[in-house]
Amino acid sequence: MTVGFGAIITFIVIVLLITKLGSGEHHEDSKDMLSERLKPVGQVNVKGMVAQAPVVEKAAAPRSAKEIYETVCQACHTPGILEAPKYGDKAAWTDRIAKGEAMLIQNAVNGFNTMPARGGNATLSDEEVKLTVQYMLAAVGSNETPAPDQQEMPTPVAATSTSESATDSESTDFDLALGEEIYNTACVACHAMGVAGAPKVGDKDNWAPRIAKGMDTLSTNALQGFQGEIGVMPPKGGRMDLSDDRVKAAVAYMVSQVQ
Repeated sequence: MTVGFGAIITFIVIVLLITKLGSGEHHEDSKDMLSERLKPVGQVNVKGMVAQAPVVEKAAAPRSAKEIYETVCQACHTPGILEAPKYGDKAAWTDRIAKGEAMLIQNAVNGFNTMPARGGNATLSDEEVKLTVQYMLAAVGSNETPAPDQQEMPTPVAATSTSESATDSESTDFDLALGEEIYNTACVACHAMGVAGAPKVGDKDNWAPRIAKGMDTLSTNALQGFQGEIGVMPPKGGRMDLSDDRVKAAVAYMVSQVQ
């Protein structure tokens, strides 16, 4: 009887051990199966394509003082309109140089008398304005700044003849959204405050006699420049880099604000 009972106990212990070992193996198998199921199904590999690093846009190269002068400042400083001292004219620059370079740069940045802020180009940085002022000072032998690489007189942009610039009709079919953009970056310096006799945007009385001349005349004057009885308009508002169509769009936008 005792032997039989002991055999039963031994059998039970063996069964429990076998069960325990089996469950351990099953647990490990389950972990392996789970890991297998979580693996990616596959990888996309397009033949001939090579993975490329993200493209990082390079900042635009800074504009040189000479370039800024020829596209912004020369409209006034080459012919000497709006009381602007001519480029290379030592006599015209003498009194200004006496005020010091720092004052000249401050006036160029903020505007002074008939000089619009940043020459009418709001996109110019303080540093670009500074370098351009130094460029013009160097042309008259100012000792405060180093001479530029090239001190030859910039070649004035030839004015377009009236017959070529004037439009064939009085159409005002222009991109007014583009015109507003150009106004805010080029024309606002004078036309917002009425600097140098410029008609203020929205001032119907001031614009009325100008509009009466027709869009052709307004566009031509804006492109070529115009000396009026009470004001002076530099060619393209001093922004010689603007295309004719952009200038015309800006004119159309200003006219639309009083109609």
